[in-house]
Amino acid sequence: MTASTARAQLRKLRAALADVKAPGCSFGRREQAQLDLHAVLEWLWDTTAGPVLDRVADSRLWWCPVGVMAGLPLHAAGRHRDRAGLTVFDRIVASYTPSLTALADTVHTPPPQHPRPTALVVGVGEREGVPTLPSARDEAEAVAALLPGSTVVMDSAASADAIKDGLHDHAIAHFACHGRAVSSAGHPDLGGLMLDNGMFVPSFVRDLRTTQAQLAFLSACDTASPDPALLDEPLNLAGELSRGGRRGVGAAGDSDHAGSAGLPDRPAFRADPGCGRSSGPARGMSCPAAARRGGDRSGHGRRFADHGGGQPGTPGQ
Repeated sequence: MTASTARAQLRKLRAALADVKAPGCSFGRREQAQLDLHAVLEWLWDTTAGPVLDRVADSRLWWCPVGVMAGLPLHAAGRHRDRAGLTVFDRIVASYTPSLTALADTVHTPPPQHPRPTALVVGVGEREGVPTLPSARDEAEAVAALLPGSTVVMDSAASADAIKDGLHDHAIAHFACHGRAVSSAGHPDLGGLMLDNGMFVPSFVRDLRTTQAQLAFLSACDTASPDPALLDEPLNLAGELSRGGRRGVGAAGDSDHAGSAGLPDRPAFRADPGCGRSSGPARGMSCPAAARRGGDRSGHGRRFADHGGGQPGTPGQ
């Protein structure tokens, strides 16, 4: 493992993801991109994830990558084509933490007690300059239906102030909209959630610290992507929500303009509406992580990753 090798693998990953999303990409190039993606995940397993897991007896692990490794999908590393159990998905419940301090703070803070948690549900299906998200409203309404008493704000009603108020009032937050990566090449506050008129940026969360929050699910691209110029600094919205007290944060680490992702896992929400508690379909991890364990193991696990602290526990069977 060298820095130059890791950078080369990151370039290969980004090129493969760009190819499979390009509308005019040929079948042959898409097939090669899939092979390249597998190659990156297998390299990650052989050089990093596999050796680490050989030394870790626990079934719960938090990644805290820095530098170029912050851009690589450690949670999806593995030899998926071998179907021999040599993947992170098969071995552990994996999450990310923006810092060791944030992880320690979350793990040692007693979980909030909500008899029936409610959610702030935000959906923005149309915004000038980006593709329409036709499923944003359906997704928002489906989440709200599972959590009675939730607040739903859609499109023009989804202002930064309305989101701040909702984050303060509800234990759970779900966002279905476009996202934009943080980039210090312009200004850090240009990244975040793309609202109908404006942005909801990471700095808006810094004054919303709470011990009553449980889960945030960001069904929005690039909300967990690192700043390419500051890979050691977790400046994205997922990191800020985690540091702000959310015990579980599910977010996307790449761009996907095909539309909102849809409700991650309805049985998970029904079985454990708190999501951050050590119960439900997979103890100790948030709903998006539980959904990912039951989903596609081919390497597209980068779409969502759990960025929360949660509570230590044993994976569900």
